[in-house]
Amino acid sequence: MTAYPSISDPNKFENWMTDFKHKSSYKCAKGSQKTEAIKCPINDTLKAIQSIPVECKSSKILELNLLYACFMATNAHLPEQDIRAVTRRELLAAMDQLPATLKTISSLLFFLEEHRPMALKAVAQTDDPKVHIDLQTIGLSSTRLERLTSLLLDLKDGLLEFQDDPDHPALISSSDFQYGPFEFDFDLNVNLKHKGTKLEEEGKNIIHTGLMFHLTYLFRYFTRQLVPKTSPAFFNGDILMLDMVRMIKVGKPYGQHVAALVNAVFNEKYSTRNVKDRLDSLYKTTPGSKTKKNPVFIGW
Repeated sequence: MTAYPSISDPNKFENWMTDFKHKSSYKCAKGSQKTEAIKCPINDTLKAIQSIPVECKSSKILELNLLYACFMATNAHLPEQDIRAVTRRELLAAMDQLPATLKTISSLLFFLEEHRPMALKAVAQTDDPKVHIDLQTIGLSSTRLERLTSLLLDLKDGLLEFQDDPDHPALISSSDFQYGPFEFDFDLNVNLKHKGTKLEEEGKNIIHTGLMFHLTYLFRYFTRQLVPKTSPAFFNGDILMLDMVRMIKVGKPYGQHVAALVNAVFNEKYSTRNVKDRLDSLYKTTPGSKTKKNPVFIGW
């Protein structure tokens, strides 16, 4: 049985692929308007994909990756709020306690240095007060005390770094907001107050947008002539893993195939133009701000 990353039950994915491939038809747009739809067989799209000249692996592996992306998207839930909201609140609470915590650590380190004999005996103490603490025990305690002191110093240094830099890479930045498979540099819910914008539509269908991004990235990656130097994507077996990636500019996007697959997965009727507009909207200026959005695809 083939193993697939992030899928605990390979049979479930393979059964889904079989059902998906034999799906008779899906809604597809005739023109640029999403309202004009006709019935299109999904097998026509999959056959067309098989004939795409690829520069990486094979067209069969490309198809597998496309279906893997579709499957992952079907199991994704539309987030009602920033996924990291709870973690961010906990982080902010911890940051509020940092000054007092650092003061406590400093006091403890001072005590261990100034009252080393007592500290050694405390570390060597046993549950039985009648047990004699000999020199060998004290020697072992000295080693343990040194390790404890070293750990406290490391903890203090690390916490000081966090205090000086709340956006430290080791922390969830106050500017990191995760919606679906994307990390944004602003809170999407706040910006959805701008009614009638592309961003509002994007927020309601962030999973659709995520699948459009994933599929487009795959088409571009497999058909590119040069390996994108800035792409952190990597293969896990036959599956190309996308983790913290932005869209690459090399290769061909095959928007018509992306629209067909997304329509088949979500019973929608997006056109090639709809796909392009949706992906372009990811990087347009945030309403009411001069700052451009710069979302990162972090996976399903």
